[in-house]
Amino acid sequence: MPLPPAPSAPVGGDAVAGDRTGAPPPAPPATAPEPAPTPGPTPARADTSVVVHVAGAVVRPGVVELPNGARVADAVAAAGGATDAAEPSAVNLARVLLDGEQVYLPTVGEAVPGAQAGPGAPAGPSPPAGQGPGAAGPPGDGDPGTAGGPVNLNTATAGVLDTLPGVGPAIAERIIQWRDLNGPFTSVDDLDAVAGIGPATMDRLRPLVTV
Repeated sequence: MPLPPAPSAPVGGDAVAGDRTGAPPPAPPATAPEPAPTPGPTPARADTSVVVHVAGAVVRPGVVELPNGARVADAVAAAGGATDAAEPSAVNLARVLLDGEQVYLPTVGEAVPGAQAGPGAPAGPSPPAGQGPGAAGPPGDGDPGTAGGPVNLNTATAGVLDTLPGVGPAIAERIIQWRDLNGPFTSVDDLDAVAGIGPATMDRLRPLVTV
C-alpha cells in the first residue's frame, strides 16, 4: 500500500503563518497635531472722517461728518449753506477742519472773528472783552460786565451764558441746544422758549443780553 505524499514546507515561513492567524498589520506611529497658527494683531483703522459742529448763520445748524481733510467751506455746505444774513468772509473757509471743533458762521455786523479754533472751541467770533468766563461785573451786583456791551445770545459760549444771573450751567446748555436746533435768536424774547427761563429770569436778562 503506497504511503501518502508528505506535505510541502510552507513558503515564507512566519509570514504565511502570520497570515493564517488573521492578525492585523501593525498601526503606523501616531503623529502630534500641528498647532493652529496664532492670529497676528489687527492693524488699527486710520481715521477717515472728522465730526464738527456747525453753528451760526447756516441753513441747518448741527453736527456733520465729513471726510478727513475737509475744509470749513465743506462744513458750511454740509449744513445747508450760508443764510442771506451770513458774512462768510469773516471766517477762513479754506482752513482744514479738526475733529471735534465748532465752526461758527457770523452774521453781517457781528464781532470781528478771532483766531480759528481747534477742538472744543468755535471757529468764529470770540466773545467781546468783558464777556468771557470770569469777567468782572459791575460793582456790587455780581452780574456779567457791561463794559464790553451785553452778551450776544447767538455767539456766547455756555461758559459765558453761565455767568448771567438766573442761568447756571444747565440752562446755559439748553440755550446752546435751542440755538443749534432753531438757528440764531431773532429776539431776546426767544429766550422764553428755553426750558427753565421764567418771567422773573427774563426780566433780569433783558438788559444784559442782545441778538
